[in-house]
Amino acid sequence: MTPISFRAFAALVIASALAVASCSSSSSSPNAAEAKGVVTITRDQLDEELDVIRDNEEFRAMLEESYGVSLEGDAKGTDNTAFVAQVLTYDLYYAQIDKSMKDQGIEITEAVVAEAEDRLASDPGEEIMNSLPDSYREELVRREAMLLALIDHTGAPYEPATSEEYFAAHPEEFETLCFSHVLVAPESADEEEAKARADDLYQQIESGTSDFATLATTQSDDSTAAEQNGEVGCYTLAGGEIDADFMEAALAATLGEVTEPVRTQFGYHLILVTSRTPAADYAAAENDVSTRLDDLSRQAYNEALFDAICGVEVTVNERYGTWDDSACQATGSDKGLALVVPPEGTAASTTTTAG
Repeated sequence: MTPISFRAFAALVIASALAVASCSSSSSSPNAAEAKGVVTITRDQLDEELDVIRDNEEFRAMLEESYGVSLEGDAKGTDNTAFVAQVLTYDLYYAQIDKSMKDQGIEITEAVVAEAEDRLASDPGEEIMNSLPDSYREELVRREAMLLALIDHTGAPYEPATSEEYFAAHPEEFETLCFSHVLVAPESADEEEAKARADDLYQQIESGTSDFATLATTQSDDSTAAEQNGEVGCYTLAGGEIDADFMEAALAATLGEVTEPVRTQFGYHLILVTSRTPAADYAAAENDVSTRLDDLSRQAYNEALFDAICGVEVTVNERYGTWDDSACQATGSDKGLALVVPPEGTAASTTTTAG
């Protein structure tokens, strides 16, 4: 994962639902937002940051591309509230991450700062960085260094040096499992109906009124697998090619027996493991071990972000929107970070600029 301080946190933010939360404050408040026990961001501070962005054409264009919205509002002399909400979101993120790292005693070394400077000199580029005011440039470096230090901290248990030890301790993660399935996707019914249908198909197999191959061919919502009697193929958990919840259920399954319905992001699965083959040795599994350690490191980093950002009480001036933490409560692929949502119904509306 390559952290860039003013780039989006990718899927973590994209996955966040845009429901309007109830946590807001009066538009007459001098503050833009407050994270309780962490930081208070004043309207003046936010306006100063927007001025820096507005006055630097190249930097502004880069952020507009990253955020997917323009800074300029619909009317002259206004800012797009969607853009402002993202700026405020990241200001809150970094303050919360900073507090969490200090609480854990995670230090930012000179070497990490130097690496952050090198990264930013590459992207967005030395010319843009040098064109920014000194204080703002230093803040971007500090933010980048924070993420690098956090990655180093959370990824330490999963360094390549530990790969052989990890393989020896978790051999089941590198077994090759071949399996078939029947999928009941909620898209074809609501959640309760999908679960009931999956339970019914499982009972048909258990009672002997039907068999797995027939149901996998005629009842599965996975049309590709259905053409192969439900066959999916052969994979390892460590390879990361198959949904982790699915693979963990397959690993726990008894060879040759159909599982009870297993919920994943795709729906409910009846899984039949037809064979399982242990990795011959570390050399045979080395690529999968590397992939697995990368995944675990990324998961640990994401969890550290969730811990820092989710669960903190945040109030946002209603002028700028509301703090929505619904994605923090979600599970699986729907889980994401809280964020500032622009005022309701203002995807392209505006707020008067400072000055």
